[in-house]
Order: sequence, then C-alpha cells, then structure tokens
Amino acid sequence: MLNTEIVDLYQSQNLPRQGAAGGRLYCWTHRTPEALSPGGRRRPGVLILPGGGYEHVSVREGEPVALRFLARGYAAFVLEYSVAPARFPTALREAAMAMACIRRRAEEFEVDRDQVALVGFSAGGHLAGCLGTLFDSPEVRDIAPAEVLKPNALGLCYPVTVSRGKTHLGSFRSLTAGEEKLADRLSLDKLVRGDMPPVFLWHTRDDQTVPVRGSLLLSAALEEAGVDFAMHVYRRGRHGLATADLESYHDGAPVLTGARTNVFSLFELEPETEYFVSVGEDTLSFTTKPETGCFNVRDFGARGDGVTDDTAAIQGAINTCPPGGRVLVPAGTYLVRPILLKSHMTLDLRQGATLLGDTCEEHYPLLPGELTDARTGQAHQIGTWEGNPFPTRQSFVSAYHAHDITILGRGVIDGNAPNSTWWQDVKKRTIGRPRLVFLNHCQDVTFHGIVGKNSASWNFHPFFSQHIHFYDTAVEAPKDSPNTDGTDPESCDDVRYIGMRFSVGDDAIAIKAGKMYMGMKYKTPATNHLVRNCLMEYAHGAMTLGSEMSGGIRDLKVSQCYFKHTDRGLRIKTRRGRGKYAVIDGVEFSNIFMENVMTPVVMNMYYFCDPDGHEEIVWSKEPHPVDDTTPYLGSFTFRDMQCLDCEWAAGWFYGLTERPIGSVTIENVTFTVKQDASTGMPAMMDHIQPSCKRGLYFNCVERVHLKNVTVTGQEGPRASYENVGEVIDE
Repeated sequence: MLNTEIVDLYQSQNLPRQGAAGGRLYCWTHRTPEALSPGGRRRPGVLILPGGGYEHVSVREGEPVALRFLARGYAAFVLEYSVAPARFPTALREAAMAMACIRRRAEEFEVDRDQVALVGFSAGGHLAGCLGTLFDSPEVRDIAPAEVLKPNALGLCYPVTVSRGKTHLGSFRSLTAGEEKLADRLSLDKLVRGDMPPVFLWHTRDDQTVPVRGSLLLSAALEEAGVDFAMHVYRRGRHGLATADLESYHDGAPVLTGARTNVFSLFELEPETEYFVSVGEDTLSFTTKPETGCFNVRDFGARGDGVTDDTAAIQGAINTCPPGGRVLVPAGTYLVRPILLKSHMTLDLRQGATLLGDTCEEHYPLLPGELTDARTGQAHQIGTWEGNPFPTRQSFVSAYHAHDITILGRGVIDGNAPNSTWWQDVKKRTIGRPRLVFLNHCQDVTFHGIVGKNSASWNFHPFFSQHIHFYDTAVEAPKDSPNTDGTDPESCDDVRYIGMRFSVGDDAIAIKAGKMYMGMKYKTPATNHLVRNCLMEYAHGAMTLGSEMSGGIRDLKVSQCYFKHTDRGLRIKTRRGRGKYAVIDGVEFSNIFMENVMTPVVMNMYYFCDPDGHEEIVWSKEPHPVDDTTPYLGSFTFRDMQCLDCEWAAGWFYGLTERPIGSVTIENVTFTVKQDASTGMPAMMDHIQPSCKRGLYFNCVERVHLKNVTVTGQEGPRASYENVGEVIDE
C-alpha cells in the first residue's frame, strides 16, 4: 500500500526557519505485509534534489523522478529546499534535515537506513555533492551526527559542479549572493574527499546550459582522491532531461508526465528551439519564438524578501527590456506597488515567485474615470467601475493601449487584499478599488500558467481589448471576499479561457459590455468568447453574462467545464435600463458537469443592481414601453449537461413582460435534486419567494424546447410554465 506525506522539516526538528521558504519533504513510501512483519525486508530509499539554479525548485525533476524510483521498489523522497534570496548554508542544512528525517524514521518509512542514496539534478546535483562531502561540517553538525547525514551513494545528474570557467555561474551567484570566496570554496572538485560516498555521474555532451566540462573536472578529482565512481557521458540530450525516457521526453525535449488535467503546460523552454512532444503514439513539433534578451529583476536590485519595496527594480527591468525580450522574476516574494507593462514583452514568473501587493491604498495612484483629450477633445476612458467611467485606484498590474504581451510561468500575482483595507466598507467608497490585472484597449495578451489571487476587487479585467487568451491559469480569493470576480472581460473580442481554475468570492467568469452610457456611446459588444475545460468552484455564478451588458454579447461557447459548489452555474443577468444594444444572442453551453450547484441555470431580466436596483422600474412585472432602454435575451442552447445535487431549483428563466426571452433549448440534460436541500433565492430579483427542490421554471419566454431532459428528486412538476408562447417537450 502506498503512503504519501509532506513533512515540514523545521517543525519536525524544532528548528527556527529564520526566513527560509523551503524545507518541505515530500514522501512516497510502501506499506507491505512483508515489511511490517518481524524481520521483514526494508526497501532502499532515495532522496531527490531537483534543480533550478538555486532560483526555483524544478517540478519535472521532482515527483516524476520519485514515481519512477517508487515503481522500482524504492521509497522516494523529494526535498523542496530554499532558494534565493536564501543563501548558503540554508539549502545544505535542509538537505541534512531531510536525510536525518529519513534515517530517524526509517522503521516507520520501512526504509533500510544503510541504503539511502542521494540523487540531485543540475543545481540539485551540486547540493547533493555538498552534503556528500560536508556531512561533518560545522554548518550541519547541530542537526545530526555525521554517520546519520552521510548518504550511502550519490547520483549526480548533469550537475552544476565548478565555480569557475565555462559553467553555470548563475547557480553559484544565487547560492552565495555573489561572494566569490564562498563560491570558490563550494566548487565540488575542491570538496572531494576520499571518505565520501561512491558516485554515479552522468551528463550529455551537448548540454549548453551546464557544460559537461564541469563534470569532467569533477571526475578527475574523484579519481585523484580514490573515490569509487562511474561516469557516463551521452552524446545527445539537452539540459534538464530528468527521467530521459519517451514518456517524459522525445529527442531531448521535455514532455509532461503524470498530468491530472486535460490541459497542461510546458515552461522554461529555450527560445527559438524546435521541440518534439509525444503523447501516446502521436508526436507533434513546435518551435519557440525568438527572444531579444532576458533581464533578471535581481540584476536591477530586486531583493525578493517580501519586505523590501521592489517596485523600482521590477519596473526598471520592464522599462529597459528590448522589444521581444523577457523580464525574468525568479523565486522569491517581491513586495511591489502598481507596475505597468508595455508592448512586445514577456513577464516570466518562475515557480516560487510572488508579486505581492503593497497594502497602503495611497500607494495606488488615483486615476480619472474619463479624460478629455487636450488637443482633440476626444474622450478617453482611464478608470472604470462596474460598467461606467469612474475614478479608480490604479490596478496592481496594468497595461494601456499595448499589444503583444505574455505573462507566464508558475508564479503568483497576489494582491494581498486580506492584509489591507481594500475589502472594508466597500459600499461606502467613492473611489473604485484596483483590479489585480487591468488591460485597457490592449491586443494580443496571453496569460499562461500563473495564479492570480487576493485582488482588491475583480482579478483580471480586460477592457475594450482584443485577442486576450488565458491558458492553464488559476484565480483564487476567499469565498466571502467582496467583488472578487475571476475574469471580467468588458466589450472584448476573441477571448479564450482554456483550462482555468476558479475559487472566488463572486462570479468566476463574468462577460460584460458596459452600462447604458458606454453601450450607447461606443456600441461595442463582447464577441467570440470561448470557455473550455475550466473548473469553477466556490463562486456566486460559475459562468455569468452581465449584468453590465449594454453593448451586447454574442457568439459565446462554453463547453467541457466542471462547476462545483457555486450558487448558480450558468447565469445570465440583466435589467431594464441596459439599453437597446443590450442584446445577448447566439449562446451555447454544452458538455458541462455540475455538482452541488444551488441553481444550475438562471436567466434573470429583473436583476437588482445599481443604486436604483430595488426600485419599481427594475422589479415591476407590469409591461413597460419597449424603448431605447430595453434589453433583449435571444437564443440560448443548453446541451449535454449533468447537474447533480441541485438545491433551490433546477433552472429559473424569467424574461421581461414587455420583452420575453426569445428561445431556450435544453437537450440531453439531467438534473438531480439533493434530498436534504436548503432553501434559497434561485435568482437575485425582488418579489419572488424562496424555493427548495423546485424543477425548471419558465416565465415570459417565447419558445421553450425540452428534449431528453430528466429532473429527479424535485418537489412539484418537472417543469412549470407561465406566460410562455410555445412549448416543445419530447
């Protein structure tokens, strides 16, 4: 039986962290009857140290390697060690703590304490070599006796070895903070000693990142010291091969293994390089785009300690980065005020890197809502709040009239709102709160892999922008945080949301097109949106249209998504006053699975919002004149859906008396109602009764077509109709 565990090494050994960010040991061990019996055999163990240049800890050299060892009968352990700004000997001490933990808990882990190997990749190979030679040094003497810390064998995989000549000097710079004497001391060929463990060393001849010369120098030092070792130099293979098999790599190019989602990503690829990716028997090739330069924010003075204000350093790197260049943000926590992106750039947030928002509201510049051009008299929208021009604090990350921008990596953009005053007295504010990321009139912007979290208000807000693409990104906020929508594209064209994950305090995705002033003035609809393979959980609405939609919404497709624990699933909301251009039409939802969603489908044309939201003009069911203020909901299709454990109602469709919803088609959809369902309001509209276990409800709809629709567990009819023109039920 497989047992997994994560050990906080500092906590388990009662040692102070002193600012260290790492020190977590990931354990995969076997539990077998043979091992548990008296005299039962113990398995060999391997402690794995991934690479990452002492700037981050590589994912692909961790768990995939551990699982390969596990399949061959080893107990496997991966150390997530501290990287820059932590410096020597922090990572060494954490490696020593990990080895001590494995040996001290050997009986519990069912590991033979005399067969524990240490395997390291790239910079992790350097760290493995350090522990294999410094196991009795003053830096680790307080952790455990030397015999506990000394590995039984070393496996050094394309390791960083020497601190001089043609090598990966960046690893030593990150490890030692540029201290040359310390770097020279930690050169592995100088640390070699005769009583160190036996070594298996391998490298590739065409490794351009960490040249093989360092391993050759190390092998010469091992030979001279009389250390038992073997070395393999392979002719081909790029740096970072990890398990180096066809499942993980093809022709030296990395390919992900063990993916648990159907959208996955590759990062840290070399520019202008052809890669081959194999999935089963299928192989595809692609070439990464060229790069004009790569600027590390630490070279501009960024500290990444979570305390120092790193705004000037990061903005300086962005400002000076050449067109087509990349700004690299290595692991660390960078406290910053608002930053501004520009055209033709990539912001690379490496794993372990966090941009952390300043908590002082005054540090976010106040922007006017609408500005009149001093020369032409043209109006420019600068600040905006919920569909109208409005004075607003500058967003944490923003771009204005820019194009060709990529933000990628496994790093985090954290607005830090829980530690600020942004979420306090939100209804009394006269200045709009900042977004996490705001794009104003931008084109060709891609978000890939990053996590956005803890925004002061909306997280990602593209505004009058085109070709905005989200891939494999996540958005997080506490369930009770105000207005923390995931993404709110407003009057945007060609927006893709592929493989996103949401857990927020408001709507997950809310497609918008402004309120009356903006809709009538600019007549710019939201068009051509594609939502696919997304997970939405803990949100008000998983997929929402409106209510600010005065410019209209059309050509939307949502498919292959999973909604979980949201108040409403597919949510369309509008009200009188949105205007004659406020038309939503040509919308299709398909292949969606919902679980524990209170009301899976809601179409509400009486949504109470805005200062007059509870006035008669909004809630009245008496017919009003159809005029320039009247919105319209056209054709909607819901197909191939499964909705489990609904509570308030299976679906709620309520059009305006004077302008009903045009057409609703529901086909191949199953609803099951939770037996211990709670009672609540299926739609946010006045003068309706709370409901529980209700089926489908239609009011003021011109045409309803139900085909192969099942509702089970409801109280009352499967579907009920009021003021509906045509009903087709088959």
